[in-house]
Amino acid sequence: MTETLSFNEKIFKYPPVQYIPLQINTLQKGFESTPGDGRYSQVRVWQDKKGMVADLAQQPFPLPTDPVDFTKELVVLVAGGHIADVKYRAHTVYMVGEQRANYYHIFSLRKHRFYKQNLHFAFFLQSGQRLSWDNIVLDRRV
Repeated sequence: MTETLSFNEKIFKYPPVQYIPLQINTLQKGFESTPGDGRYSQVRVWQDKKGMVADLAQQPFPLPTDPVDFTKELVVLVAGGHIADVKYRAHTVYMVGEQRANYYHIFSLRKHRFYKQNLHFAFFLQSGQRLSWDNIVLDRRV
């Protein structure tokens, strides 16, 4: 019953059984001033601590305080929104949530579920609108 409620045919074009639900491990979230009028959205994905620290040092978002094992996890930043549901199929990671002005959500996802190397992380609203995205080549050696 829960799977049926969270399945949105505007976003997910294939039968539900073809999507792998991913657990969201929230590391940091809250309000922070973002560029523009507050409706700005951004997705960033990091596979290593050095890259994450360098990127976040140039933005208004804090570093996660919880430790992250980058050998097993990826870290995702969604600026301008909050993610409630993540599903994976083929090359796409579907992150569904709501747009929130001046809000950020930083979370980790376990790498072991990804069976493709080229990944597209896309932030969708329930309406089916894709707001922002990031692409990575998964490095399994990190």
